[in-house]
Amino acid sequence: MTEVVLKRRQFLTGLAAAPLTPGWARAQARPPGGRPRAIGGAKQLFVDDLLTASRREVELVMNPPRKTGERSLVAEHPWEDFYAGGWNTILEDQGAYRMWYEASTTEAGRHLQMLALATSRDGVHWEKGKLGVVEFRGSKDNNLVLTDTVGTVFRDPKSADGNPLKFAARKKTGLWIFTSPDGVRWQPLRDGPVLSKGHFDTQNQVFWDDRLGKYVGYVRRWGPLRKVGRSETADLLSWPEPEIVFSYDDKDPVESDHYNACVIKYPFAPDVYFMFPSAYYHFPGKKNDGPLDIQLATSRDGIRWDRRFREPYVRLGLDGSFDCGSIYMTVGMLRQGPEVWMYYTGYDFTHGAYDLSRTKHKGVVSRLIQRLDGFVSADAAYGGGELTTVPLSFDGARLELNVDTGALGSVRVELLDGDGRVLPGRSAGECDPIIVNSIARQVRWKGSPDVGSLSGRPVSLRFVMRSAKLYAFQFVR
Repeated sequence: MTEVVLKRRQFLTGLAAAPLTPGWARAQARPPGGRPRAIGGAKQLFVDDLLTASRREVELVMNPPRKTGERSLVAEHPWEDFYAGGWNTILEDQGAYRMWYEASTTEAGRHLQMLALATSRDGVHWEKGKLGVVEFRGSKDNNLVLTDTVGTVFRDPKSADGNPLKFAARKKTGLWIFTSPDGVRWQPLRDGPVLSKGHFDTQNQVFWDDRLGKYVGYVRRWGPLRKVGRSETADLLSWPEPEIVFSYDDKDPVESDHYNACVIKYPFAPDVYFMFPSAYYHFPGKKNDGPLDIQLATSRDGIRWDRRFREPYVRLGLDGSFDCGSIYMTVGMLRQGPEVWMYYTGYDFTHGAYDLSRTKHKGVVSRLIQRLDGFVSADAAYGGGELTTVPLSFDGARLELNVDTGALGSVRVELLDGDGRVLPGRSAGECDPIIVNSIARQVRWKGSPDVGSLSGRPVSLRFVMRSAKLYAFQFVR
């Protein structure tokens, strides 16, 4: 590891000497030719500066989720006698929830990783049924569905083989794709890997990207430490070699990298991707050991990632707690009214501080609660601030805000034409002040919310705020 860190120091020295490229988001905010950005009726999140033409006394702020402290899943069975959790996937299925999670045991003196299934009706209480699929120590009375593999389950809308679920699985020979009609019975889509070059010792993942109309995969790459590679394809069985899209840089500690990607295309906005990588600090002088917490990166295309927030999105727990050593985000999100539920696995030991013969029944999967769209907000100072968007073209009749002003804050909105002039009847002074905590508060001007006559025309929004958090906006019918 010392040699690798030295190589990384050399790499970052060269990187620091290279000229920095301006952020891509603002450069892409307005399409070429001066046309307004077409947003239709889609929800717009302030996860970067893509929509921002200018802001004064307004800053983008990351908003960590709330830890519930719940022990949603714990290691309790013989096939989990090392740990439970780690690299998991959660999906909603006809009003119920399913979590495919890593079950790990020390079988015959070796570390054996398996895929297990838990179910829930409310996302809080989970059950591990007896599925009768995989034999473990002479019995099929367990909830295992695959053995000697880990990875990510995903829905396959193309479903060329008729099965709705697929599994991007790590095997010794590379990345495999498994297929299933029900999430319980699995078989390889092909008898061999779809990617074989490189190291796949992580939660590799694949999902269908409806924006691209292609499958997208994220896997581990190296150079000289851990990085994230990405590949896309229209054919699940034919993948080009992944290209690196996410890496440590000269702002990170030299002794650090990122263990896994955990990329999620946000289900509630069309052009937002989140990555929740586990940031791994390597203890100097120790072999592959150190703490991991969870960071947040954002993207509009899944390729170019904005890492403006380097502090933890999910922090390690207090010393002695179940998540004080290392934590990993679960792939997937559940919508529960005004909240988004996510899950993570916590361990009370750092990455390499275990003994296969003595470390037993570790790992706790716990629920996180995030405000809907609330990952990042545009926050106005207590003394007031303004944010003006680039020219937009919308489709709708009313404007709604996801906003939290507290008791002493407020938001007013004024609409500008394509030349930046305030539209008659739509000034900030004529806007009814918004003092509320709401995920969908309607904007009104002298009591009227109607903006339908402006639909399809170039319009900029100017948010005049005081001590407020603005998460998102949307034009609706």
